[in-house]
Amino acid sequence: LIKSVQLQSGYSQEIILNNRYGENIIEFNGKRVRMLQANCNDQACIKTGWIENSRKQIVCLPNRLVISLVSPVSSDIDDIVR
Repeated sequence: LIKSVQLQSGYSQEIILNNRYGENIIEFNGKRVRMLQANCNDQACIKTGWIENSRKQIVCLPNRLVISLVSPVSSDIDDIVR
């Protein structure tokens, strides 16, 4: 765990993360988050777009970074398939 952020309406921030694998810029806006910039080749993490619930993740494999949202309220639902 590098950083924990409590998302709430009106919250806005950009965080720059540098490690030996690369650089990522994460943008927080209200109750959602996205990868704004990354220096990886495939840019899959940026193409994921905004995530707003705990059923999605943003993954940057080349830079070894995973962004997950965790709900403060537990749920009995393991997964939803459509």
